[in-house]
Amino acid sequence: METRNKLENIKQLINQNDKDLYNYIDSFLEKESNQIFKNKYDVAIYTVGLSIYPILLSLSTIKPKKEIVLLCSEKSLPYGEIIKTYAFKLGYNQDQIKIVSQIKESDTASIYKVMEEVIKEYSNEIIAIDITGGKKPTIAAGFLGATLFEIKNTIHILYMDFLEYKNDNPIYGSEYLVKLINPSELFSALDFKVLQGLYKSHQYRAARRMSKIIKNNLEQLKASEIYDVTMQINQLEKIYAFSNLYELRTDFSYDKISSLLKQETTVKYLTEEELVFMEDLCECKQKIDQIIEEISKSSKKYRDEDSETELSMQIYNSLKSHLGLYYMALERYESAIRYKEIDYSGYLIRLCSVIELAGILLIGGRSNQLMQKINVLKIIKIKNKEFASLNIDKMISRLHKIRKLRNNSSIIHGFTSINTPDVNYEKDILTYISIAFDKSQKQITHDLNSKVKFKTIESIID
Repeated sequence: METRNKLENIKQLINQNDKDLYNYIDSFLEKESNQIFKNKYDVAIYTVGLSIYPILLSLSTIKPKKEIVLLCSEKSLPYGEIIKTYAFKLGYNQDQIKIVSQIKESDTASIYKVMEEVIKEYSNEIIAIDITGGKKPTIAAGFLGATLFEIKNTIHILYMDFLEYKNDNPIYGSEYLVKLINPSELFSALDFKVLQGLYKSHQYRAARRMSKIIKNNLEQLKASEIYDVTMQINQLEKIYAFSNLYELRTDFSYDKISSLLKQETTVKYLTEEELVFMEDLCECKQKIDQIIEEISKSSKKYRDEDSETELSMQIYNSLKSHLGLYYMALERYESAIRYKEIDYSGYLIRLCSVIELAGILLIGGRSNQLMQKINVLKIIKIKNKEFASLNIDKMISRLHKIRKLRNNSSIIHGFTSINTPDVNYEKDILTYISIAFDKSQKQITHDLNSKVKFKTIESIID
């Protein structure tokens, strides 16, 4: 206590191998809790403040294999020189000790910039950052550096604490070294930004996996009973549930969705309309699979083209009044909208898939040819008065253009340039759905918004 701020006295104690000083250090090294820090780190970075002993104890324990980096402000630079003297005593040479002295102790940004350069220099090393010394901005920079660079490095944040205090002053001899929780191992703003990006770009498989990783880390933190992260865990559970569901819906995996709808972890987040919509979808797909299975058993009786026509006819006869077929068409339309910005071919394929499904009703199941399902618009009587002024010939022409673009944008015919989607494509497809299922545009818009559309991540965590 008497010599803690008297630098020349401390330097003298080190150089003279003072018995009391080294007994004090040895007693710290013998503590069982400190053994986990020995021979573990390649590089040790210290934020140097106006207290020498905690860093001497930490350095004696860690003894990094390669280098020591001391981050000093103008005020703490003399203390850094004393620590350097002690490092020589531990057997380090001049090249293994680096003092960075341009630290502005009250400027987190400038401290972080220096910290960043140091961490980059020791890329792929196992690093300890001891934040015991220095002011709060210095400590904040240490946490920030560890968080952002944990992806490429193994970085542990260490801190020297005291078990005992007297009159708010630490009692020397009661020190213990601890590894603090690295925010990057738990839940950081950066993690959530990445998760948001994955979800918003419709990468639901990746979003599901990442939300699970973050949730598992948070549950470990919750188990410590130090932090209350219940709200964050609940948000991640919801993101996981919807990412899982939307991954399956994107792939049209209705058999797996059917199993998912039996789980309380999914159903509790769905509205009644969403639940009924998906149950109808799954039931419709199950009936289609049964029809396909029956046809496949007698497939030797038919040519492939005849089998396809038989499939259309049986779907028409069995499901023409089933809402699931209507919902399947809406599902593919909504899927096309999601694909428009990221996969032009996927967009066109899904738009044509809408015509394939809805066209079964318009053509009465008599053909499975996409061209005929478009041309049938010429001969049917359109009941819906909304389309009294519809130019059917222009609509048919545009639908054929979608069909041709789909064919030309495939891998087999991949010699044409990708064009910007015509603004009328989606309008024509919605009109086709409306005519095929005898639904008003208002009803279709309602069903898309309340049942079919995927939730935004903001609405999930709200």
